[in-house]
Amino acid sequence: MRFLTYFSSLQFAWDISLMSPAPPKTPKDLFFFFRFFFYTKVSRYGKN
Repeated sequence: MRFLTYFSSLQFAWDISLMSPAPPKTPKDLFFFFRFFFYTKVSRYGKN
């Protein structure tokens, strides 16, 4: 289940990088993007 969530987040990041005019080019940008995405997922679905 965790691998599936990780894969869907990777797919989401790939779609965002394809759609956005300026995709993240450095690992630091990817790290900040994944941290933001992880925090939004936790704050939305982690309260159970």
